[in-house]
Amino acid sequence: MRATGRSVGGWVLGLAVLAWLIGCVAFAVWSERSAAHPVATSAAAAGRTRNLAVLLEEAEADAVARRDALGLRAVAEGLGDRIWFAFGDRLMSYGPLPDAVPPPLRRSEVRFGFVNHRVKSARTGVRGLQVDATGRIWFQTNAGIFWSDGGGCRRLGGRDYGSRNAWSDAPDDRWFGVDRGTEFDEREGQWGVYRVHDAYATFLALPVEQTAEPEGDFALVGGPLRTRAGTLWLGTRAAAFGFDGKNFDILDRRRLRRVGDSRGVDLRGCYLDSRDRLWLADRGAGVFVYDGERVVDFTVHHGMAGNDDDPSLRRPLAIAEDATGNLWFGTAGSGVWRYEPSAEDPVGKGRFTNFGRSAGLTRAATPMIYRTRAGGLLFGRHRSTRIDRFRAGRFEPFR
Repeated sequence: MRATGRSVGGWVLGLAVLAWLIGCVAFAVWSERSAAHPVATSAAAAGRTRNLAVLLEEAEADAVARRDALGLRAVAEGLGDRIWFAFGDRLMSYGPLPDAVPPPLRRSEVRFGFVNHRVKSARTGVRGLQVDATGRIWFQTNAGIFWSDGGGCRRLGGRDYGSRNAWSDAPDDRWFGVDRGTEFDEREGQWGVYRVHDAYATFLALPVEQTAEPEGDFALVGGPLRTRAGTLWLGTRAAAFGFDGKNFDILDRRRLRRVGDSRGVDLRGCYLDSRDRLWLADRGAGVFVYDGERVVDFTVHHGMAGNDDDPSLRRPLAIAEDATGNLWFGTAGSGVWRYEPSAEDPVGKGRFTNFGRSAGLTRAATPMIYRTRAGGLLFGRHRSTRIDRFRAGRFEPFR
């Protein structure tokens, strides 16, 4: 029997719908497998020129499934001109491309670009970026502590959980928080940190019992900081711990003079400036600065507590100092502040400038500021893979 035009059209439409459904199912299965089993970037793939716009587009696509994991978490500089960035479950580096023209050629002839490094088992995010004297990059995920020389990533195997009170520190040590990032596991059994020395990790218990809130959240914030005198500072959500090789200096709720404050201590950033002053960014109470003798409530001192409607320094997230001695503060909801200190009283007197959307900021929150060895500042955005730098009064994408 001869088919009519209407019946043929119906069959064509049905087949088109069926093909569309099969394509959707196949894409969903592929996406799930890709998210559950990320693979390391091959050497050949790492050698390709990667355009920043393409990388950011790929990362934003991943954000549909893992939105909370995105955002710049850490920055570190390796040997030469390579800078490493931790974004959620990915590690990116910027520098001379592996397939660039080999030396000895002029720097202007070497092509620079981004390379994307996928890290296995990094579902809770890559964090704690550090570089050792040999140029190796070190970082931590929920699967442990890893290192890379620019090629593949190798996990550090040796661990000691039986010497948790044997605190010690050496200039070439690297320090990391608990593996899960936000809570300790059964092997750790308490809040602490890992000291990596001679390619071996020793778990050390933090003296939380000496703090005003021993039941608080002592997840590590940022990386280790060292003063010129050799004191090691480790910031956590509930307190900052200073270790001089023998004794601890703890900045907690009591030392910050916040015992009667109903808001919990929530440190999100710690920074050691050029004068060895320790700056603390408390997301609920503001900025505090410690000179080794006294703690100053920087936000209250300058009348910058504000309210929910006005830009303020009440909810800081990140702190950094630029090459000229100005302090920069990234906030949650109030853009970025620059503080130009006076010569006679660097902490007590100075001028503030606020930067927001009119200056090129694309996000209200700035949880990361990093100063490069060259003296420039890089700014990370909340839940975004964009990296900014500040030029001529505006924030612009880093290239």
